[in-house]
Amino acid sequence: MEVYCKGIARIRHASSREIFEVGAEDLDWDAVGGDERQMGPEIHYEAVIDHPELGDLTWGLWEYPVGIENYHNTDIGRNELVEDFDYGLEHGESNRTIGSTIRHRPTHIGFSWTPITTRVICSPIMVDITATIS
Repeated sequence: MEVYCKGIARIRHASSREIFEVGAEDLDWDAVGGDERQMGPEIHYEAVIDHPELGDLTWGLWEYPVGIENYHNTDIGRNELVEDFDYGLEHGESNRTIGSTIRHRPTHIGFSWTPITTRVICSPIMVDITATIS
């Protein structure tokens, strides 16, 4: 997995109200931590800038389980985020190749299911759901 980051972040200073722009090319993303969890490792990616007017600006992205963007966060302190980057996880070229190979193989998987009735209680409402999958 790689982190992609596109566009510009526009941030309004908390006291002067002046708007500053930060370009995606100004960010340097690193894997800064992680934990071992039930479905495998969780990886935390982060980009930090010490802006001369705005102070510390931090963009964070968490991958969990592997290959899935779980959460992302932009921390700009007391300042106001006017516009953020488009950022997230991007699959590398090797994953795209594997995905296309698998997608083009003809396969047939047959399932036979019987109707299922589930009672869902969302207080104060009770709903019966019936689903048939074939």
